[in-house]
Amino acid sequence: MAQQNTREGKFRTELGGLFIGAAIASFFLGPLVAIGSPALWGLGGLGLGFAMIGIYNLQVIRPKWVKRTQWFSGILGAFGLICLALAFVDACSTTSALDLRCQRLQNDMLGLSKLQPAKNQSPPHDAFAALKCRPQRPGLSS
Repeated sequence: MAQQNTREGKFRTELGGLFIGAAIASFFLGPLVAIGSPALWGLGGLGLGFAMIGIYNLQVIRPKWVKRTQWFSGILGAFGLICLALAFVDACSTTSALDLRCQRLQNDMLGLSKLQPAKNQSPPHDAFAALKCRPQRPGLSS
């Protein structure tokens, strides 16, 4: 109980809530990580990580340059959040385009489309498996 009265104890208590939120977000956003831009996910994580180091320095170590550290941590945190938001938007748009392509492949496999495949084109079931498609709803024809 005495550790919660120290600066480091207070920081650990506040940081625990952020870790729980990050764990929940990573559980629900996990499938999008494989589809989105790895560079944006990485830059966002690095930006937020360095921002957390700066916040730790501000709250626990108390450097001489408090204003500079505040600005630097704020800029890195904003940069990290912007990168993560851009990666999320990119993953969502890629997912919707991939679903449309999977719907077309499924229609080809079921014989619902009138298009004839080209000579050197792989069969639709191979492409369906290679793209890791899941069965689409029948009402989504394009």
